[in-house]
Amino acid sequence: MTTYQLDSFRSFSLTADSTRGDTAVHSTILLIPTRRFSPAFELFLSGTAATDYKIIERLEDLLPEGQGTAYLDIDTLIHKVAKKLRIE
Repeated sequence: MTTYQLDSFRSFSLTADSTRGDTAVHSTILLIPTRRFSPAFELFLSGTAATDYKIIERLEDLLPEGQGTAYLDIDTLIHKVAKKLRIE
């Protein structure tokens, strides 16, 4: 098991992930790193509302909730280019 210090992340973002599971939509926490070229970390939540709320509430005390969409757009672009170049 690998652990990471929360001070190595500048913010987090919540996203909905509809690809996991059969038809249920699960929430995902995206941790945005402080270093420019470091990868973001995705944390998949359990799906139970009470547990997810506690996790998000605690995380809000430690990190600001930011806009992770720009990071996701760049990450998606990199994956598309890598797929075209067949480097994945």
